[in-house]
Amino acid sequence: MCRNRPSTFTYVVTEQFSEWQATHRSLCRRPPKGGKSQLNYIDPISWSAIQRAVSEIGEKSAVIKTHGVPDKRLLEAIERGEVFASAVIRDPREIALSLLDHAKRSRSLGVGDFAEIETVTDTFKVLDDQINRLSRWMAIGKVLLLAYDEISFDTESAVQRIIDQLGISVAAANVISALPDRSK
Repeated sequence: MCRNRPSTFTYVVTEQFSEWQATHRSLCRRPPKGGKSQLNYIDPISWSAIQRAVSEIGEKSAVIKTHGVPDKRLLEAIERGEVFASAVIRDPREIALSLLDHAKRSRSLGVGDFAEIETVTDTFKVLDDQINRLSRWMAIGKVLLLAYDEISFDTESAVQRIIDQLGISVAAANVISALPDRSK
C-alpha cells in the first residue's frame, strides 16, 4: 500500500485514529512553522516541546512526527502512558541506497540536504546516527516498533498493531479505506 515515506504514512494512519476517537476532543493540525510540511512535525523533540504544543492546542488531540531524539522526560511520559509513540525502522542497506538517491536529487536541485553523500561509505555516519536515535526511543518498552516492510507490504497488520497499542476499537480495514489517496 505505502511505497515510500513509511514514517509519514504511520503519522497519517495514527492521525486517522485520533479523528475517530475524538469524542470530546478534536484533532488539531498545528500550522507548519516554515517549510511546506502540513504535518505536526517537531524537531528537536522533548517533553517541553510537547508541553508547548499542548498549551497551543488545549484539550485537542494531536499526532506529532519527528526524526529527533527524545529527552528523558518525554521517555518518562511515554512510560507513564501519557504519550503514545511508535518508531519506524528500515533495513540499513535500503536506507543507504535511499540516502544516495536523495543526495543525488539534492545535488541536481542545488540544495544541501544530504548533498555531501556520494558513496555508500559516506552513509555510515548518518546510519550510525539513526541507529543511535532509534536506540534512545527503544530504551523503554512502550514504543511500538514498526518495520518499513510491514507498513509497505502488510499494511493491515501494521494498522492493527497501532490499533492495539492505542487500545481502541476499530477495524483495520475501516482505517485503511478511510485514508487519503497515497498520492496526497
